[in-house]
Amino acid sequence: MLSVVFALLRASATLPFLTSSLTKNRIPNIQLSADDLKCPDKRRELSAFYFQTFNRTVFSDKLPPNLAVHWNKRLLTTAGRCLQATIGDQRVAFIHLSNKICDTTDRVRDTLLHEMCHAATWVLDGVQHTDHGKNFQFWAERAHRIHPDLPPINSFHTYIIRKQFNYRCTKCSNRVGRHTDSLDTKKNVCGLCGGRFQLMKESGDSKTSSRTTVHEPSARGDSFARYVRENIRRVKQRNKKLSIQGIMRKLSREFDKIHGR
Repeated sequence: MLSVVFALLRASATLPFLTSSLTKNRIPNIQLSADDLKCPDKRRELSAFYFQTFNRTVFSDKLPPNLAVHWNKRLLTTAGRCLQATIGDQRVAFIHLSNKICDTTDRVRDTLLHEMCHAATWVLDGVQHTDHGKNFQFWAERAHRIHPDLPPINSFHTYIIRKQFNYRCTKCSNRVGRHTDSLDTKKNVCGLCGGRFQLMKESGDSKTSSRTTVHEPSARGDSFARYVRENIRRVKQRNKKLSIQGIMRKLSREFDKIHGR
């Protein structure tokens, strides 16, 4: 599971150094390329490494080791989210990370730690809220004390979201970006001047970026918890061999499909 980490550090560090760094609560400076982060296996290995590390250093291995961390390509304006629910008498959490926004190792690391603090407020404290109250602040402050070299965990992240498809107004040169080639240039017009958009050619200076405050809407978490309560029995009856995490994954996909996410 740590093959990606070891491969990246092989040129600059030995395994004993890595072990020593983790013992001192220093997180290795891992940098995956953009192409590496597009690979599902490498993304999963990276998030699994950070989850295991933070679970040990910040949460004393009290979060379930099999707590699901799912990469979600439908999260376009939110870097991550933590879904909370109860299955039987067990409190469970399910973390989503955005493929589109978590496009650097630093963003993966920081967003995952943020969402793990949300998971701890529910799984460990029994407080089912998606806001950033005193329980969340307790875990965030603890994480910063243990890892002072990492950015403090705030209530939201301000990230520059890079878009793959970029359009420019032929009249006023206003630029807009999309993650997919979804803007209909025949129907959509510029909101500033009413001009037509033209897809820009790929080049080093044509990428459009927008600084967006990404956070976790509390309404979504509450509605998902309600959806779980109303549908958990049906899913369990139809999928008797699924684990709890498998059931949560299926419910999450159903919920996203219904709400067009």
